[in-house]
Amino acid sequence: MVDLKLSFDHMDTQHRVIIGKAYYERYEVLPEAAIEAALALMLQLKLPRHSEGMLTPAEFPVNYFTVSEIEQWWPEEFAASFLHTTGKNLQSGQDYFWR
Repeated sequence: MVDLKLSFDHMDTQHRVIIGKAYYERYEVLPEAAIEAALALMLQLKLPRHSEGMLTPAEFPVNYFTVSEIEQWWPEEFAASFLHTTGKNLQSGQDYFWR
């Protein structure tokens, strides 16, 4: 679990990101690289960077999330962001769905 502050476009937001070892040990990258791929995708998709109160099922929980959730909501986009950030291709398939 990583608590971080994201500074972008003159705005600071707080996030808690949970990451499984399967995102970095298998690919021999630092956990921060996989988290960077997730955050880069959030910015690319222009997701709201802060949420308050009750969320609907259609809203992504940007304040507290897992890297796995990013991959499940946007699998192709996350794979591309992961490749761009780390230089590694994510392995896909049912065995890797719950990282």
